[in-house]
Amino acid sequence: MVIAIGQKADLSVLPPGLSPSGQAASLSDPLTFQTRREKIFAAGDLTIGPQSVVQAMAQGREAAVSIDRFLWGETLRWGRAYWDGTCITDFSIDRSGAIARPRAALPRLPVSSRDTRGEVEKALGEKEAREEAERCLNCGRPGEVNRTCWYCLPCEIECPVDALEVRIPYLVR
Repeated sequence: MVIAIGQKADLSVLPPGLSPSGQAASLSDPLTFQTRREKIFAAGDLTIGPQSVVQAMAQGREAAVSIDRFLWGETLRWGRAYWDGTCITDFSIDRSGAIARPRAALPRLPVSSRDTRGEVEKALGEKEAREEAERCLNCGRPGEVNRTCWYCLPCEIECPVDALEVRIPYLVR
């Protein structure tokens, strides 16, 4: 971590009414960095006090996003702070709803029918897809709450019925 120079903000130079409490922390909205005056944005040491360079730069970037949205007449809050900081790492698996059956094989074209332009594996039909979904133990709760797959693979490794396969994108490996 690189520590910024970080200096105490001189609030006396601010226009009257911008920070009525006299506290820098209440100067701007922590999500949009917009101040009480809609055309003024504040971030970095002015709002959080002496912190790291990384924190100041991150706030500056978010303030720039807000300024761009403001200039284009867009909402400043939509799509921001979609992650509330919670992350499920420990969860219980409910096996009562799963139906134990072997994994379905994807239908493939016969070798004689294959060429370089077509797909070799075809998709499951509706009936087969529903049967495959019935094998699920609903242990994807972390992905549902965390809103992302981190390719950590416990779901694939620990699944007792081999119900899924995680295909890791090339750049993640």
